[in-house]
Amino acid sequence: MNSSMVPKDSEYILSTDYYGILIPQLYKDFPSMAMKIVVDFPSSEPTIFVDSRTKLSLMSSLSTHVFAIFSNSSETPLFTLKLKTTVTLYIKVKSGSFFGHMTLESLNVELKQSYIGNFQVSLMENPFTYYMSKVWLPIINGKKHWRIGWS
Repeated sequence: MNSSMVPKDSEYILSTDYYGILIPQLYKDFPSMAMKIVVDFPSSEPTIFVDSRTKLSLMSSLSTHVFAIFSNSSETPLFTLKLKTTVTLYIKVKSGSFFGHMTLESLNVELKQSYIGNFQVSLMENPFTYYMSKVWLPIINGKKHWRIGWS
């Protein structure tokens, strides 16, 4: 995810100017730089809870790598977070096909690795909850491959 994917009215701007308020060392080492977030989907299967005929809860952990982008477009890693997520998948069956959409139920953030020193990782929960709800899940929910049919 880069800044062009963040809604214009977001208070969570992908720049070291914004995140430097939360992590002073970041702004000191990388002033006024764009940032990028790369999410790795888990290699293990999510834990699935069947809530009803039309609702499943999925628990999973995602690795989230955050980079600063230099003016020449090269990147340097800043930190990696583990996002423990619970999403609910709502399912509808129509004409022999499944349709679904996800909503975020919870998100917890843990620091896996930092290249900029220690920082209070709990400060990352609100921005990453926002990104999950307003950027990543809308992208997933808009994918055509959610429709699964069989003959």
